[in-house]
Amino acid sequence: MQANHSAEREPMAKVDTAWLRMERPTNLMMITGVIGLSTRLGIKALRVMLSERLLAYRRFRQRPLDLGSQAFWEVDPDFDINWHVRRSALIEKFPKELEKLMLLALMDDWESTLNPKKADVLLGEQ
Repeated sequence: MQANHSAEREPMAKVDTAWLRMERPTNLMMITGVIGLSTRLGIKALRVMLSERLLAYRRFRQRPLDLGSQAFWEVDPDFDINWHVRRSALIEKFPKELEKLMLLALMDDWESTLNPKKADVLLGEQ
């Protein structure tokens, strides 16, 4: 007997479906946001902040599901904030003017990475 997942899915808006279907490995449909910080955040505090602020919106706990004839937003049963927010090294010559910015990619497989040497810099990646 198959589980009924309709309660965990919602139809995707046509504009979102168009963006989803335009995505290719060479043409990423990436949405990026920037958060400025006045103080440094450690990885645990960053996870808490993003959990409180982003996960209040259901979309950040969902993933796209394209069935060909229709696309949906579906609750991700394996969602784990620890996978989405991870430590990462930055290129040593990262521009100085960006050192106080957090760059955050919010998408299907959104991910945020925190540089342990420059704890106030966050890069969003797919």
